[in-house]
Parts: sequence; structure tokens; C-alpha cells
Amino acid sequence: MAFVSDRDGDPEIYTMPRSGGNANRLTEDGSNSFPDWSPDGNWLAFASDRTGDFEVFVMHANGDNETRLEGSNGNEAYPVWSPDGSRIAIASGRDENFKLFTIRPDGSDLTNLTNTSANDVRPDWSPDGSRITFSSDRDGESNIYVMQADGSNVQRLTSTTGRNASPAWSPVIP
Repeated sequence: MAFVSDRDGDPEIYTMPRSGGNANRLTEDGSNSFPDWSPDGNWLAFASDRTGDFEVFVMHANGDNETRLEGSNGNEAYPVWSPDGSRIAIASGRDENFKLFTIRPDGSDLTNLTNTSANDVRPDWSPDGSRITFSSDRDGESNIYVMQADGSNVQRLTSTTGRNASPAWSPVIP
């Protein structure tokens, strides 16, 4: 499992066996957060402010080959791998508000999915990779939305008062 701990000062990414045991620190510089495993378990995507702004990085599961995604250019967070491992969804505050994008794990093909004056954050892929759910304040309150993986057909799923946030798909689509 991967997790974030500030046991050594700044938030850093660690891994440890699922059964517990010794934690292995993978990152060194800056504040590191939001680790997400690639579907094959060989890579981790994460956000780090080591360059001054939060950007998305990928690294091998043992901490080697750490690379900033070139399409990531500041104020990015919440990276999450697509189920087939071909893309990473991110929330980017490169403009006034956070918008959702996808990017290839090599940093190419940055694709904008949402473009509103709201904050769209916390993306999560459906198990089959066809849809992405996310939180947004586009209607004045934080609600949960879903859209096709290409950004089309956005639908609001919640409409209650108060904050609705951090959606997560169940492993199987009913």
C-alpha cells in the first residue's frame, strides 16, 4: 500500500506491505501527496510541490524513475490512473479555478475535460474507464457529478445542501 506521512517533517510518500511492517520512504523533496497506483502496480502517480507549485509526477513503485509530467505545469492535484493505465485524470488550477484534465503517463496529450468557472476536483474513473465522477461547486454548492471519460454528458448526481465531495466508484458497476 502507498500512503502519505509527515513523520520525517514534510509529507512524503511511503509504501508498506498490506499486512503491515516497515514503511519504505519513496519521496524526498517538498510536500508530496495523493499517491495512486497504476493498474499493473508498477507505477505511482502523485502530486508534489518540490518545484514551487504542485505538479503531477510518476515514479516506479520502488521510488526510482521519478518524473514530472511535462504537461503538468503547476497547481495540479488528485492524480488517478485510468483502469487500463493509459491515462491519468488530474485536477488543475492552471487557470482561475480547478478544471479536470487527462494526461498520458509519459506527460503527453494533455486533454481538458471541464471548462467552467467552477472548481472541478477529486476525479475518479469508473471501473470500466468509460466515465469519471468528480466534485464541483458549479451550482453554488459542492455536489457530485459524472461525465463520459472524454468530458461529455456531464450530469449532477447529488443536489442536497451542504458539501458533497470525494466520490469513489465501487469496484463493480451495477
